Amino acid sequence: MRIGVLGTGNMADALATHWVRAGHEVFVGGRDARRAERLAARLGGGTRHGNLDEAAGFGAVVLAALPYGAGRRSSRAYGPPWPGGSCWTAPIRWAPASGCSRTAALRRPPTG
Repeated sequence: MRIGVLGTGNMADALATHWVRAGHEVFVGGRDARRAERLAARLGGGTRHGNLDEAAGFGAVVLAALPYGAGRRSSRAYGPPWPGGSCWTAPIRWAPASGCSRTAALRRPPTG
């Protein structure tokens, strides 16, 4: 599965590590390009890196693991629906905005 990860902190690192080990394609997007690059290199397995926009549009699933404030700005910019299809948030002290849920994936209707 293609998974876009928004964020480069501990939660993003922990979940992306398991997804790469399980054989998923992961794209790490960060507000800081160097942190995203370092995390992708450490994860290995062909993990790609870039900015938040690229990660949000990458996969069938998007994980938003961003600090307070950044998550609200990002969710307004990307959705709903999120470009990749489904979105989960990691509980990092912010209430998910419309189109993103802590407890369930929200499926984007098929296009085309």
